[in-house]
Amino acid sequence: MEVDDSSLKWLDAEGNIVRLPVAMLNTILLGPGTTLTDEAVKTAAAANFGICWVGEYSLLFYAAGFQPTANSRNMRQQAMISCNRKAALEVARRMFGYRFPDADLKAKSLKEMMGMEGAPE
Repeated sequence: MEVDDSSLKWLDAEGNIVRLPVAMLNTILLGPGTTLTDEAVKTAAAANFGICWVGEYSLLFYAAGFQPTANSRNMRQQAMISCNRKAALEVARRMFGYRFPDADLKAKSLKEMMGMEGAPE
């Protein structure tokens, strides 16, 4: 695996080139005999793309490389809240509460709160 124009490419045993869409992938498992350049590791790390070194048939796990600060916990929490209307409304009320600290938002709908800031109803 190596870098080609700031992206990763994989060269298989027959010399075929496979471009890796690291922005769309999470992790790659590298088996015995895989060669990896330092630049490929740097590019993978910059894209929060994990690398795992495994044994033949992925039966053994040797090591992994991940960015310690790369965590999608907040994104997952936001996605969960956005799918729950009640939770999303509570978050909106807290956010509008910062903007309008004297307003009573307990019974207001999202549409009503948006109207408070001038959004059309």
